[in-house]
Amino acid sequence: MKHNLEKRNDLMYYEGTDKLADGHFEHHNEDGSLFCQYSLKEGKYDGVCTFYWSNGNTAHEAFFEDGGCSGEIFFYYPNGQIQAIEQFKNNVRHGLCAQFSEDGTIVVNSRYEDGEEVHNEANSKLHYLLPLSKKRAYQIYKICVSTIKFFDQIVETIMTRTIYRLSDRQKTITMNILLLVGVGVVNELIR
Repeated sequence: MKHNLEKRNDLMYYEGTDKLADGHFEHHNEDGSLFCQYSLKEGKYDGVCTFYWSNGNTAHEAFFEDGGCSGEIFFYYPNGQIQAIEQFKNNVRHGLCAQFSEDGTIVVNSRYEDGEEVHNEANSKLHYLLPLSKKRAYQIYKICVSTIKFFDQIVETIMTRTIYRLSDRQKTITMNILLLVGVGVVNELIR
């Protein structure tokens, strides 16, 4: 059975009702291919949330507990190669974060404590390994890190590569999920 959902006060409800959403949900692209799947428990994200590339490969995978992102988050290139692994606790980065080039080379190793970057080791070859558009995204991230804590791989992987191909409904779903992990710049990117 297909349900339309709406977000109110950081909780997900069945559209047009006061009933909190509960269960496993899937959203599909216009061609019928799977776009994302996730679970809600009493209106909060709970369990694994997975987004897919149009080729069917996993694009992003995160674990939610009681509405907050906790544990490791994985980002993948469309070919299935790992792009980044980040650790979260209570909806903020906490622990090690690693970013990889498409050939598997580690390009950035960072450590976060309660959302604040406390250590960063960038590979000196980073600017040669990444295409021009990724270099710009990385430069913007470094400039904005003090005010926008989540403007790196989440936005780059999910938004800049897929948002222009999404329907308005898929954009809304994506924005709701990403807002739960702190992405505050989504609206600027899809304008």
